[in-house]
Amino acid sequence: MTNRILFALILLSFPLLALQGNRKGHDNMNPVVPAELVPPAPVLSVQDAMKSFEIADGVAIAPFAAEPMIEKPVALDYDPAGRLWICEMIGYMLDIDGNGEDEPHGRIVVLEDTNADGKADKRTVFMDKLLLPRALFVYPDGLLFADQEALRFVKRDGLKPVGEPLVAVKDYIQGGNVEHRANGLVRGLDNWLYNAKSSQRIRRNGDKWIVEKTPFRGQWGVAFDNFGRIYTNNNSQFLVGETIAPNLLEGNTALDT
Repeated sequence: MTNRILFALILLSFPLLALQGNRKGHDNMNPVVPAELVPPAPVLSVQDAMKSFEIADGVAIAPFAAEPMIEKPVALDYDPAGRLWICEMIGYMLDIDGNGEDEPHGRIVVLEDTNADGKADKRTVFMDKLLLPRALFVYPDGLLFADQEALRFVKRDGLKPVGEPLVAVKDYIQGGNVEHRANGLVRGLDNWLYNAKSSQRIRRNGDKWIVEKTPFRGQWGVAFDNFGRIYTNNNSQFLVGETIAPNLLEGNTALDT
């Protein structure tokens, strides 16, 4: 729960991701709600955004980081030292037609709270010149991350990469534009890494990566609750929750996935 709250706060001042401009065959997509009936949704400062939350009794939230310390964050993970690792997808939708998206502007950065006041005060760029990074998972000896083209693993010495990133799993990224390629790398209670827009789950065994089939789910982002149930979404469905732990019924040959 704490990780999800911090992630939401980090995204407070990050504008909603836009779609590409109308293309041939897309000019018939009329809005469901007339534009004049859509209420205004201005970008708020962190201070004003904090005032807009409705908080349950006994719960408190506080901002950990915001611009200019971060820029266009789309995914995060914590390392064993409590530092926050973030994918910054700088190159996504530089204009309404997505010009320049094929240029490596992305970064993976690390934020730290060095004085224990609950706010990030130190930023380190771990890797830059990445092509649309969208997922990461931190290991004590390295970093597993996904960009627009592949799932890669790079060894690390603290906050410094060691050597060049190597492809960890072939065919992790398959087809589609940036909104329709695998992402996630969120660990479930079973220690498998689960993904959205994907039918693969991944697990590390020493220097090898094990890949298993799992039901295809989601489009962007994945999360678990405290019972190990998985949650995803897509353009048409804001939230999709599964009632049982993932892959629990995969041994049932009568199951249709």
